[in-house]
Amino acid sequence: MSFLFDPFNDYTAREMRNGLSSAFVTDLQEGSLHHVHAVVHHFNSLSLEPVYQSYMDERLQAYQRVVQTIREDRLTDPLVQALVLWDAELFFEVHEWLELLWLEAAGDLKMALQALIRCAGVYVHLQRNNRPAALSMAEKALAGLEQFGGELGSITTVLPTLRAALHRPETPPLLYGLQCHE
Repeated sequence: MSFLFDPFNDYTAREMRNGLSSAFVTDLQEGSLHHVHAVVHHFNSLSLEPVYQSYMDERLQAYQRVVQTIREDRLTDPLVQALVLWDAELFFEVHEWLELLWLEAAGDLKMALQALIRCAGVYVHLQRNNRPAALSMAEKALAGLEQFGGELGSITTVLPTLRAALHRPETPPLLYGLQCHE
């Protein structure tokens, strides 16, 4: 029997996704992958279907690329780091990373971060082929970005590209790659 990796309907998949993403957010703050490796070790000790192993392997490879880019490019701005996660199509992790900032933010910044979290949510839904939910989330994200309408520090230059993509969400736009060429 073949299984799909579906953290919305499968407890093991949800625990794996949440455990990996939570560990990764902690590791991003520390600049390592120590916590992620501990989570991988835990799940490797279980007898799981290949779909779970594939998910872990793909995530671990993506996490390694993200950490390498952040190190090599000496990125310290958490918003720019979020763009690196975005370009790696780690949208659930983008949500988790930005949520840390959102919890500490106030005013316009809090509103902008909420809109960016929703932007990531659009692509979480699209990765699951849930287009209706993605379109609904895109409307909310666009409304938040329009309501905010201001500067967002070092990532302000990517906001027009993001807004344009959300009008017809299909393939996620490159954001860190775009910012590097500005």
